[in-house]
Amino acid sequence: MKLNDEEKKVVHDLGVAFFRLSETARREGILALEEKLDDLDVESKYGAFARELLNLVVDGIDTKTVVKIARTLADSSDLSEGERTLFEMITTLVVSIQIGDNPRILAKKAAAYLGIEGYFDLCKELVDD
Repeated sequence: MKLNDEEKKVVHDLGVAFFRLSETARREGILALEEKLDDLDVESKYGAFARELLNLVVDGIDTKTVVKIARTLADSSDLSEGERTLFEMITTLVVSIQIGDNPRILAKKAAAYLGIEGYFDLCKELVDD
């Protein structure tokens, strides 16, 4: 699925935000995310969805249940194909944090949603900082 320029910007912004959250989770633990969730400054629909899923993770909900809730929310919403892809990406990144992926791996997962054209740019921006 090709994303339009606006959706690519959301992917970039989410990738950066999740990379920082991932660093916090690895360094300080999952519970430290609770204080950082308000910093998730992404377009409201996507930020709200990400915050909701991350709150579930902070509350100790298992991965399978988090994914089920995410899919149910997405399936019960009137989403375009691009929006559905963004919701899928958010779910992937939340799970990545929950399972303790290295932030560099999370960056690569986020960047993959940009396609080959944007993949290397976002990886370089996040990993080489």
